[in-house]
Amino acid sequence: MNRFGWIVEIDPYDNTSVPVKHTALGRFKHEGATIGLTKDGRAVAYMGDDEVFDYVYKFVSDERMMKGASRRAREHNRTLLTSGTLYVARFTGNSPESEIDGSGELPSDGMFDGSGEWIPIARGDESFVPGMTADEVYVFTRQAGDAVGATKMDRPEDVEPNPATGNLYIALTNNTDRGAEGEAAADEPNPRDENKHGHVIELVENGQNAAAVGFSWNILIVCGDPEDPSTYFGGFDKSEVSPITSPDNVAFDGYGNLWISTDSSRALENNDGLYGVVLEGDQRGKLTFVRQRAAGFRSLRSHHHRSVRDDLPATSGRHRRGEHRGAGVELARRRRQPASPVGGKHLPRRGRPDRVVETDAHYLADALFVSTGVIDRVSTVSAGPRTSGSAGRCGSAAVSRCGWR
Repeated sequence: MNRFGWIVEIDPYDNTSVPVKHTALGRFKHEGATIGLTKDGRAVAYMGDDEVFDYVYKFVSDERMMKGASRRAREHNRTLLTSGTLYVARFTGNSPESEIDGSGELPSDGMFDGSGEWIPIARGDESFVPGMTADEVYVFTRQAGDAVGATKMDRPEDVEPNPATGNLYIALTNNTDRGAEGEAAADEPNPRDENKHGHVIELVENGQNAAAVGFSWNILIVCGDPEDPSTYFGGFDKSEVSPITSPDNVAFDGYGNLWISTDSSRALENNDGLYGVVLEGDQRGKLTFVRQRAAGFRSLRSHHHRSVRDDLPATSGRHRRGEHRGAGVELARRRRQPASPVGGKHLPRRGRPDRVVETDAHYLADALFVSTGVIDRVSTVSAGPRTSGSAGRCGSAAVSRCGWR
């Protein structure tokens, strides 16, 4: 009983190491755990509970990371996720409740945005939830979130910090029960009833510090067909963006652009794919469906669905001689930084795609995350077994399966 829903850490650099179940990160339907550092060097893990009306979490370690690759440093750093504080997020909108009616119509200030706080729920043997022990918080983490009034979200899957800015991006896949009888009504961070297409939130920690207990947030994208008045693309001209539904995983390129992979049941009658989004400047919110090779990418096509709609705004490029047009996603080795495929500001490169990879679109975002160099000489973390869905993707032990070396 209670065997599933844990985060398990493995060390891919030590084949004698033993996997560690991190009870302190709580038990729920983890999509994964994204690891970063606070300004004072402590480890932070960002997590989403992949279920409708559930929560966004973070864990901040008590101890600081020890730099270097010495045996002593590695042994110390393996313990960072065993002791610290587990938090759950409460989002507060800054618009009058009367302006959030579930239609997706923007409030009078022109944005869905506001502030928020990270509510501590447990640290070590201490519980901060009335009526629950620390052990109960770790095992029944969803109920702890209920008890402290955390914000019920529209299926938060991936939570990733942009390595160029530190801002967090949260993929909320969908929630068709939002606003239904007996269920939570629309609110500013989840502004649309029967939200079958999902949305993406941008979250900025106070002081740009992952240890902060407060944050600001805004909705970057309200997904769907751009012709639907309930959609929003960061204020960018909707006639120049692609339809998108059910954002699943996110990652970033060397320019700081956001990449989104989707996981839907063809809610817009198009296949799952990979989308690039500009985050800065006058093109902020420009979302492009990547279908063919452009600046490091060649043809996107799911192995499971052979049709790709031709009426979507998309990057394009010629196939090299002898290339198979029906191939999956391929990341090609580049000797120098190409032009950005989706626009956006040119930023210093943090890493490069390593070797040519063919993989299903559902797995691409994690492969991109590895390629950008965010996962460096530290232990990597993957979701443990779950009651449904795949357990972890190309972010840790599964990296070699996707062709990354």
